[in-house]
Amino acid sequence: MIQYRLQNLIFSDMKNIFKKVNIGLVALLALAAIFVPMHAAHAGASFNNDPQDRATLRVTNSTLNPGCTTCWTQTITGVRNGDYVSFAIYYHNTGTSAAQNTRVRLTTNPVSNGMQASGYVWADNASMVSGSASAYFDSALQNGELAYDAVLWYPNQTQTAVPLPGGQTGQEVLSSGLNIGTINPGWPSQGSVVVRFRAAGSGTQGSAPTVQTNAATNVQQTSATLNGSVNPNGANTAYWFEYGTTQSFGNTTSQQNAGTGTSAQSVSASLTSLVANTTYYFRIDAQNQYGTVQGNTMSFTTSGQQGNTPIVQTLAATNVQQTSATLNGSVNPNGADTQYWFEIGTTQSLGSQSPSQDIGSGTSAQQVTLPVSSLSPNTTYYFRVDAQNQYGTSQGSILSFTTGGQQGSAPIVITNAATNVQQTSATLNGSVNPNGATATYWFEYGTTQNLGNTTVQQNAGSGTTAQQVSSGLTNLLSNTTYYFRVDAQNQYGTSQGSILSFTTGGQQGSAPIVITNAATNVQQTSATLNGSVNPNGADTQYWFEIGTTQSLGNTTPQQSIGSGTV
Repeated sequence: MIQYRLQNLIFSDMKNIFKKVNIGLVALLALAAIFVPMHAAHAGASFNNDPQDRATLRVTNSTLNPGCTTCWTQTITGVRNGDYVSFAIYYHNTGTSAAQNTRVRLTTNPVSNGMQASGYVWADNASMVSGSASAYFDSALQNGELAYDAVLWYPNQTQTAVPLPGGQTGQEVLSSGLNIGTINPGWPSQGSVVVRFRAAGSGTQGSAPTVQTNAATNVQQTSATLNGSVNPNGANTAYWFEYGTTQSFGNTTSQQNAGTGTSAQSVSASLTSLVANTTYYFRIDAQNQYGTVQGNTMSFTTSGQQGNTPIVQTLAATNVQQTSATLNGSVNPNGADTQYWFEIGTTQSLGSQSPSQDIGSGTSAQQVTLPVSSLSPNTTYYFRVDAQNQYGTSQGSILSFTTGGQQGSAPIVITNAATNVQQTSATLNGSVNPNGATATYWFEYGTTQNLGNTTVQQNAGSGTTAQQVSSGLTNLLSNTTYYFRVDAQNQYGTSQGSILSFTTGGQQGSAPIVITNAATNVQQTSATLNGSVNPNGADTQYWFEIGTTQSLGNTTPQQSIGSGTV
């Protein structure tokens, strides 16, 4: 199990960095005072001097970070009793000739609160390169030490450790050096030697609790049950919930004891006297002698009661033309006779209001629409639905739409999803309506949303209907996210499409290729998230992240999608 985790940590990390290979190597060493013989380099062989190379020595806590692809570094802290600490020595022959009798070595210097280490790589015909890394203990670990456990070798981009050459035991890496033989030049031959240690001492393994906020249940008009899980991590632990109508919370439940176990247990707290038709935010907190932790923030909305103001939701406009559109919304009268209307305008201040309509006194949401005409072409309009009953007035959120152009206007453009996404190529897509004037189009693209590159301008003609356009890109970087949009210009102006993105593929064994697609089936309280995933030949899990800001904050359960290559 430990070997498998190390392999995943190292090579999944490398796959995200290099265009053509998967590498990841680390080795524990530090003690610059120990003499390490130097070897004169001969022309044609050298190590680790490519700008894309990893540090010669890196370290990770493979117990705390199983499967982590970004946890290899030069310094780690908080090592606990029983943790596995792994140092990886990285080698890559960046010369033009084979490196003869390549050796790797790790030297260690125990200090009062951990270990400092240095790693070395050299060959008969290549000068030595070195690096350093350090691991430090948690304050609870007294008289700690890192005891040698094992050496694992991952040559030639292999993702599974192979037997050491020549019957070596592995401990040679801590003395004269482990001989890994001839290393050919170039990317296919790079690899790593991982030296694993285990922490031991007189201190107790102890850490702050582990918590997770789970979805609320039994949500009623004025009550709900908050849920979460708590792992005391072996120390006596108390937990409680914070909640409130903003993400600042402001209220807490009474503290409860979660015991001293070492596994997660489900916990809950019941709330009463809540306000109907109100969104509440909450999270679980827990504390033991090693610290206080806070769970992720979640929310729920209490239900309405007969006698409340209407519930309204503004929905996307449909049938948008040059001078007309249909406004949409939903209204729940909440059991009292209700009137609704739409507001519309060319700014978010709106300004115009339709006549009110009666929608009755039901207790469920009803779809409402309003056709509007005499609009201006090529103009953005803002709108919302409002409703009123004897208990008050409710206003929906403000949405917008843009009317189509007329002959003599700038082109209408839409950026569509990229297709044929490969390691170094892709096809950009969009649609262009010249609006009756001779128009040209092009794509902008780049590795940031500032774009920075453009394709050659193409003629889109002078028609009055949308036509599909595309442009093939080559010489892209693999495993890289690109942003793009379609632009078009005629004598009346320039139009820019929305910015979309795609991620180029790697080689087999690389990270998956993913594309987020537009959501569908969007209702008042539900929607379907869509995307595409290319596993790139390795067993792959996928999930969606979602939230009310671009920081997202929530994830769906992981699902398996197999190990295909499309």
